[in-house]
Amino acid sequence: MTLATRERIYARRSVAIDRYMRSTLPVFWSKLQKDGSQFLSDDGSGTLMTVTGASWRINGRGFDGVDDYIDVSPAVADGKLGNAWTLICWGKLGKWNANQHYVGAGDKVLGSSYSGLDFNNSDQKLYARASQVTTNSVPSLNTYTNDSAWHFLVMTVSAIAAITSFWIDNVDQGSSGGPNPDLSPHIYMYIGQLAYNAVNTNPLQGTVGEVLLYSRELGIGEIKQIYLATRWRYQ
Repeated sequence: MTLATRERIYARRSVAIDRYMRSTLPVFWSKLQKDGSQFLSDDGSGTLMTVTGASWRINGRGFDGVDDYIDVSPAVADGKLGNAWTLICWGKLGKWNANQHYVGAGDKVLGSSYSGLDFNNSDQKLYARASQVTTNSVPSLNTYTNDSAWHFLVMTVSAIAAITSFWIDNVDQGSSGGPNPDLSPHIYMYIGQLAYNAVNTNPLQGTVGEVLLYSRELGIGEIKQIYLATRWRYQ
């Protein structure tokens, strides 16, 4: 197979998958394989994303673990999200000796309300977290010390429970009951660190390739379809 043929196959697959991804109606979706200090999301709504330091890579954006991040706050502003939501991220780590957020949404003023997907240094596990007065979290079943592979992370939240599921590479990690973390107070969202009341909180050293946000709780079948549709970009 010639290079030109492979490129045509890649292009056709990419167009078909992009069409499918938009049909799932995400509030926010962005592939980060783009250059420039600002660019628009891929979901059709044209959310403006502002880059601070995160370097372009073929399969995403690289973060330095110090002060890099991408501001995607317009995706959660103006009460676009409420009690039920789903956050999805393709990412990989580059260090394992610090707390790091792949994606973190919060109020950035009081520091009392935040949610996101992160790596915890103390137990070397990945976490889905949601906090509003009471903190709810679900740890991964396994540890990820020195693991630099790409992983597909998903957290779902329903209107009647906290974190209803946390998925890694299409494997359910568990759930956490408790007060529901309404996302509407989270008026900031960053890729590469947590939007918090202290600057550069939990900065990621690693790469993020894709982020999706839904204003509803996705079902098991939907999560699997998105995993299968997107994983070829990270293999």
